[in-house]
Amino acid sequence: MRYEHVYQSIFHPALLNRLQDPIRDVHELDAFPGSNSELGKMRFHNINLEKLGLKDYLKNSNNVSVEDSSEMLVDAHCHAYGFSIEELKKYKSIEMISVSEDLESSLKSIRISEEFSNIKPFIGLHPWKVPETPRSEVERLMKLCDSEEVIGLGEVGLDGRMGRSYGRQKEVFEKFCEIASEYDLPMNLHALDAWRDVLEILRKHDVEKAILHWYSGPIDLLEEIFDNEYMITVNPSVRIQRRHRKVLEEARMDMILTESDGPYQYRGLNLTPEMIPDLVRFIAEAKALSSEVVEEIISKNFRSFLR
Repeated sequence: MRYEHVYQSIFHPALLNRLQDPIRDVHELDAFPGSNSELGKMRFHNINLEKLGLKDYLKNSNNVSVEDSSEMLVDAHCHAYGFSIEELKKYKSIEMISVSEDLESSLKSIRISEEFSNIKPFIGLHPWKVPETPRSEVERLMKLCDSEEVIGLGEVGLDGRMGRSYGRQKEVFEKFCEIASEYDLPMNLHALDAWRDVLEILRKHDVEKAILHWYSGPIDLLEEIFDNEYMITVNPSVRIQRRHRKVLEEARMDMILTESDGPYQYRGLNLTPEMIPDLVRFIAEAKALSSEVVEEIISKNFRSFLR
C-alpha cells in the first residue's frame, strides 16, 4: 500500500474535523496507515490515496497545494441536441459530450458541435430505439463513423428491462463495439439492468475506453470496471437515489465523471447541465474533498477518456 503526505487544505473540513483521535480515526476511516502519524497542527497527515482513488493524482507529495481551479466543469453525458441554441450558450463553460439516440439526433449533435467548441459529438442508437429502427438506418449510422467530426459512440448499449428486444439490442450493440475497437473510438453507454452483459461485451471486443453512464449497478462490479480502465458517471439524482449514492461512496475518484443526462425529468428533478456545479459540491462532501480538487480530478479524468 502506498501512502503520501498531503497538505491538509485539499481536504474538506468534514474529514479534518473527525481527526481528533488518531487511533480511533485509523479504524473508523481506514484512511491512515498507523496511530503514530504526526498530527501536530494538523498540517500534514499520512493519507491513503489509493483508498480515496487519488494515488496517481498528486505528483509532489512533499509540497502539495491547490490553487483556485481554472478547469472547466464536465457534463460527460448530455443530450445537447435537446436544448435550444440560447440555452447552449449558457453552458459554454461546461465541457459536454452530446450523446445521440438515433440518426437524426446524431446529425444534430454533429451540427451543434460545429458551433460550440465545448460540445463533443457522439453518435449512436439508444437501446430504447432499437426495436423501431430499420436496419438501413443502423447502417447509415455506422457509416457516419467515417466522419472526422465524430469522436465517440453513444448513447448505445443494452437495457435489461426491455426483454423482448434484448437479442436485437445485443446484435446492434456488438456492431457498435466492433466499430469502436476498429476506429479506436470511446463509448458512452446505457447499461440499465444489463451491467454485467455490457462489461463482458466490451471486453470481448477489446473496447479500450467506455463510460457506463448513471451507474447504479452492482457495487462488486466497480473494481472490474476500474481494472478495465472504464469510467462511470454520477448524476444529480445521487441526492435522492440511494443506490446511486452508494455507488458514489464506493467508487474511486479516478473513475468518476459528472453528467446531467439533460434535458430529462427524473422524480421531480429537471436535469440540465446547470446542475453540474451543485453535483460537484455534493461529490466533494461525499468524498471529504474540496470542490476545487473534485473539479480538477474530474477534468483530468475527462481528458484521459477523450485522449
